[in-house]
Amino acid sequence: MAHEKMLYLWSLLVEQVKENTPELKVKRDEVGDFRLTREDGRSFCNVVAFRSHVSVFVLPSAYLPDLVPRSLLVRKSGRVTFKFKDEDDPKIPLIGELIGRCYAARDLY
Repeated sequence: MAHEKMLYLWSLLVEQVKENTPELKVKRDEVGDFRLTREDGRSFCNVVAFRSHVSVFVLPSAYLPDLVPRSLLVRKSGRVTFKFKDEDDPKIPLIGELIGRCYAARDLY
């Protein structure tokens, strides 16, 4: 079971992802764990709730780092991971922007 205190934040981030990926296949949609794949089955994005944060894993950002909005880099942790701890974080809408950019370029990686 996902960590309950992070579920609202997780749902906000999943909403950003869903709004910007209309044609991708949902691989997993369980409470606290949401995963998308491209049409060819390759991973695209995961949103996972942990004890103290929610991570958004955006695979295309490793191959196309210029798609990441500069102001979102403060949430970057690792090569493809963006961590969020607060549901009032003003950077949450930037995930939607990043996902939209990556979705548009999904055939380039």
